Amino acid sequence: MLVYLDANLVQYCADYGEFLFGAVAKPDNLSADLQRELVALRELIEVALEIESRDTGNRWYIAGPKHLVAELLDGEPTEEQREVYEMLQAAWVEDHRATAPARDCIRAINVSLAGLGFARKDRLLLAEAIALGASWFLTCDKRLRRNVKARGEGDRQLRSLRVAFPSECAKIINFGSVFGLKSLD
Repeated sequence: MLVYLDANLVQYCADYGEFLFGAVAKPDNLSADLQRELVALRELIEVALEIESRDTGNRWYIAGPKHLVAELLDGEPTEEQREVYEMLQAAWVEDHRATAPARDCIRAINVSLAGLGFARKDRLLLAEAIALGASWFLTCDKRLRRNVKARGEGDRQLRSLRVAFPSECAKIINFGSVFGLKSLD
C-alpha cells in the first residue's frame, strides 16, 4: 500500500521521530489536535511494521518523490529535518525507481485539478499522489482536507485517493479487530 504524507506530516516525522518510533512518551507541549494526529501516525507506523514483520509480502510504502522533498527543502529545514527528508527520498528512489510516473502524467492531472480551487502546491502534491496510485494522502491541513471533501466529491481522480487525517485513517483501518494491536492511549 502506498501512503503519501503531506509535507507538514513529513516535517512532523522529522521533528517528533523519537515519539513516532516509540523511543519517548507523548510530547506534552502540543495542541490536542496535533497530539491526536501524532498518536494516530504512531499507530499507523506500528501497524505497518507489524505487517512487514509477518513477512506476508505486504508492505506499506511512504512516498518520497522529488516534488514533495523539494517543497520540504524549500524552507529552512534544520539539519535533522534535512537528514530525514533526504532519507525519505533515498528510500523512495531505492524502492520505486522504475515506477515513477511521467511528468506529463502528473502535469495532466494537475491541470485537471486546477478548476477545483486548490492552492498550487497542494494541487501538485495531490496530482503526484494520484499519478503514483497512492491509496492514502495523509495530512494535518484542515483547509486542504475541507477543500478536498467539499470540491473533490465529483472528481473521479480525487475519489480514487483517500485524503484524510492520520486519525481518520487509523479509525478506518481498525487496528484492534484486524491486527490485535493495543491502542497507545
